[in-house]
Amino acid sequence: MRTYTMTRWAGLCAVAAGCALFAAPVFAEEADGTAAPADLATLQKRLDALEQQYASAAQCGQTCCQSLCCDPCHCPGVVFGAELALLRFHDSLGLANSYNDLEAAPRIWAGWTGAGGLGARVRWFDYEDTSSTSLVERVRLYTVDMEITDTFQLGAKWSGLLSGGVRYAELNERNFDFLKGIRYVNSGAGPVLGVELYRQVTNSISLFALGRESLIFSDESIGIDAGKTVVRPQNTTFAISEIQLGGEWRKPLQGTAYFFARIAAEGQWWGGAQVGVVDVGLVGVTAAVGIYR
Repeated sequence: MRTYTMTRWAGLCAVAAGCALFAAPVFAEEADGTAAPADLATLQKRLDALEQQYASAAQCGQTCCQSLCCDPCHCPGVVFGAELALLRFHDSLGLANSYNDLEAAPRIWAGWTGAGGLGARVRWFDYEDTSSTSLVERVRLYTVDMEITDTFQLGAKWSGLLSGGVRYAELNERNFDFLKGIRYVNSGAGPVLGVELYRQVTNSISLFALGRESLIFSDESIGIDAGKTVVRPQNTTFAISEIQLGGEWRKPLQGTAYFFARIAAEGQWWGGAQVGVVDVGLVGVTAAVGIYR
């Protein structure tokens, strides 16, 4: 009988000790007011959320991070952006002195980002404006880029994207109000290099700066609308510089994709693009939405 009683008391003590160890953190948390005991439904919701996060990370790891050489991890997928810029035309000689309004100009890009952040994309931009009082009656600036891209990380707050490839650019003007019909075209292709830097402010808001530089090797032509060429200088060059400064809001999507909406100030400089010696430029604001990784 004594042996049974001692065994029984020993078992009860063990159970009581285990319950005390399990409950102590809960009661301690309640005592200092930092947390309250969660019911089973709340714990189940937290567990489900953790399982979803783990499944997403595991899927990304199986797809593109099978070794430690992939940092940061990127799941392959489509990238896309649609941008509307409101820009005003300028030139270094004041020939466009009546271009005082902001004109809408679309910019669209689409591509693919692969494992580890390496990808490719195509970008298209088109600006056009007219004036009835300026010596430059109509102007159109047009670019198409084909690029290789790569993402990178700088610490916990900074991230970025490098891009490089080939650009086709065209300046098309109808000049000289007193000689209607005369037009000037300067078009060609050359290398383009760009960098985008993002500085995280909160989990969903970042500041960013974007810069792009290209060298265009072209043929110039001054001609008549009917197609007859008057002058055609050969082997000319001009440079295009672009900069954007602004803010971005982002929302995580499936995997490592983000939906973004951004607004920025923008400036473009086309050095020597007009008649080989005149600089032209665009300045204004721009807004964009899209998906990146």
